[in-house]
Amino acid sequence: MSSRGTNTQPITGKESLWGDYQPSQSQLKLINASPTFISDIHTASDRIDSGAYKPIAIKSDSMVQFDPVDKRVVLTPDFRDGGDTEQMGTLSHELSHFLDDPAERAFTKDYGVNPRDPDAYNQAATRYVRAQTVAEAKHNRKHNRKHSRKHSRKVARTRELPLTSRRRRLPMTQLKTLPRAMMPELAER
Repeated sequence: MSSRGTNTQPITGKESLWGDYQPSQSQLKLINASPTFISDIHTASDRIDSGAYKPIAIKSDSMVQFDPVDKRVVLTPDFRDGGDTEQMGTLSHELSHFLDDPAERAFTKDYGVNPRDPDAYNQAATRYVRAQTVAEAKHNRKHNRKHSRKHSRKVARTRELPLTSRRRRLPMTQLKTLPRAMMPELAER
């Protein structure tokens, strides 16, 4: 443990977060190169150990996502088809949703969407964009910290960051076409 109370013990692949997914040795090496990623995995495992959340599940009838209803990261069987860097980038992104879930729930409580409101779909889309932005920002902070330790600060500031997910990114103009399943409060509508 560091002086800030963050668990920096190396990740072994035996943490409760992993559930149905077993990271490879090369993936563990990538994870263990990032103190932030290590800490996030320990934090997620602590939440799972407390019974508040569930470990990673692999489901063929889903997409790669953090499922806020089931309170777990869901991966698809073809998740391993990508390279280690892409998989760990995607996992980092979904883990950001997992870790931000309490704040997202508080935001939803404060700014909830009434499904009967004629503008409900647009409001829910705004919440979706917020959640994606927060997750991307957290992933990019992890990437920048690791990168800046390996290279000069100048390079770290100018390097283009890779996309963290294999899912298609949606332009702002297409938000009205988001599947209703991504916004559970509108599913009954």
